[in-house]
Amino acid sequence: MNDNTKAWIAALLSGEYKQGQERLHKIYSDGREEFCCLGVACDLYQKAVGGLTLEVQNENGYEQVRYNTWTGALPKEVEEWLGVIGEAKQDILTEANDSGQTFEQIAQLIPTLLKEVPNEQV
Repeated sequence: MNDNTKAWIAALLSGEYKQGQERLHKIYSDGREEFCCLGVACDLYQKAVGGLTLEVQNENGYEQVRYNTWTGALPKEVEEWLGVIGEAKQDILTEANDSGQTFEQIAQLIPTLLKEVPNEQV
């Protein structure tokens, strides 16, 4: 696994990010922010590399942050930065996140998922 994926796992374990469901990144009127596990990766990419177009869209009771128009999956740039996770792996992580698994549990799942990817440097 590459250094960016290691940083993502560390961020999930850091306690810095409040976990949320169903969207990459939500911002509430009181300033509280929530991220799904993939949203944490998007935020890390934006801080490290930049260049993603961020749009904030009003939803019911919160604003959702779109990363290059994406609200529930990784933009291509972030996938490549992480070492190409793929849609099927993202679906597994999204399901884990939205079904109530903690960031700690998801962080333990990521290396297992990446080892299953053929023809990839992990």
